Amino acid sequence: MAKTWADKKQETIRTLFFSVIFLNAFGIFLFWLTNNWQNAPADLRLVSIGDLLGLFLALSVLHQFVLQSRLPVMERYVGTVLQQRLHRLNGYLIFYLLLAHIFFVTFGHQHLHNLNFIDQTVSQFEHYPWVWLAYIAAVILIGVIAMSITMVRSKLRYEYWYLIHLSVYIAVLSAFWHQINNGLDLLSNDVFRAYWYALYIVVLGTIGWYRFGRLVMRYFIYDFTVSKVEKAAGGVVSIYISSKKPLPDDFFIPGQFGIWRFFAKKLWWQTHPFTISTGSPKNGLRLTPKAVGDYTTDLQKIKPGTKLFFDGPHGVFTTERLEGAKPLFIAGGIGITPIRAMLEGLGDKAKDAIVLYSVRSPGDLALSSELEEISKRTGAKIHYIFSENAPKSGYKGIIDKQLVAKLVKDVKKRKVALCGPPGMMSAVEQALIELGVPKEHIFTERFAFTAK
Repeated sequence: MAKTWADKKQETIRTLFFSVIFLNAFGIFLFWLTNNWQNAPADLRLVSIGDLLGLFLALSVLHQFVLQSRLPVMERYVGTVLQQRLHRLNGYLIFYLLLAHIFFVTFGHQHLHNLNFIDQTVSQFEHYPWVWLAYIAAVILIGVIAMSITMVRSKLRYEYWYLIHLSVYIAVLSAFWHQINNGLDLLSNDVFRAYWYALYIVVLGTIGWYRFGRLVMRYFIYDFTVSKVEKAAGGVVSIYISSKKPLPDDFFIPGQFGIWRFFAKKLWWQTHPFTISTGSPKNGLRLTPKAVGDYTTDLQKIKPGTKLFFDGPHGVFTTERLEGAKPLFIAGGIGITPIRAMLEGLGDKAKDAIVLYSVRSPGDLALSSELEEISKRTGAKIHYIFSENAPKSGYKGIIDKQLVAKLVKDVKKRKVALCGPPGMMSAVEQALIELGVPKEHIFTERFAFTAK
């Protein structure tokens, strides 16, 4: 199956993204090699290596900010899943670079001054006035990395984890001040110093705009307000969002999600990701959360007239990924929300779509009346699968290799959008691969936290 224009554009932008990362790192290495290493006396070579590791450490921390900047071009073409994976791997890199930087700098000076490691550390505090800022940054970064380990993070509420991560800004500013006051590379070359300032200005400026400035601007331009709250089957509600100014046609692509902050009691200080469950900006914004914890239970009680910040759209789990082939949608539980949006967004192309929607029992079906309306209008085929209490019109069991082969005869020729609980997605993805669906034709969207 030939690659679509959307696939090629995504590959090109991802290549540019990684090229910029590589060229920055390579440029720093060349500068260090020609201006630091070659001029360093033999007894300062360990310190020189520590200087390089410190520069790479700072660059990696800036990369971490870029990965969480919510820059629209990255959200659309790099994607949330890849950014989260890189964010996690880069966190480990930061940890090891941090330890290595401290070790080489301290051990190098220790060897030079014939002191033990502890005495040399104390000596650095005495002779380098801003070293204490570096240690503050180090403690913060190690703490944040520790809190991000999966086993620890799983026990934290999303909002606590988010607040802990805000402390990284303190670490970055502390480390920057330490670098420009104690860093030999920065102090010795005006060009490199200007380059280093520019890196921080660009990265922190991007963060400031896309994480804060743009949200405030949108708040005043669109004046997003909860206009209606409708209870639906399956323990969900649909929250409709109106805006003072009509949304442009390209405001979002069906399947994308937003990060929402509602200015209501118990909700205003938290942000959570939810799919935009409408298929076109012409229909406005809507989210359809299911009550699975404290936050989503409180969210279902929200009142019309409530103001909000909308951060988005985000994600590459969209109708763009399905171009060039007939679509197959597979949903589990509330994972139907982006698929319902994508099905509507396909318009006339939905006539070739097949939807497999798995829930526990008929009472757990969400948005089924809307799915049926779209099916009648477009000709899309919808199959319901129930693990318990299956009615005569549905299928009993789970979505597995046998059921997919039975219901989707041409599955090998389709592109698949899959959304549901993590365990279900992993099992279904493996079944699709065994049925001959290329892995690159199976699209999913996973989040680091489930909004509760």
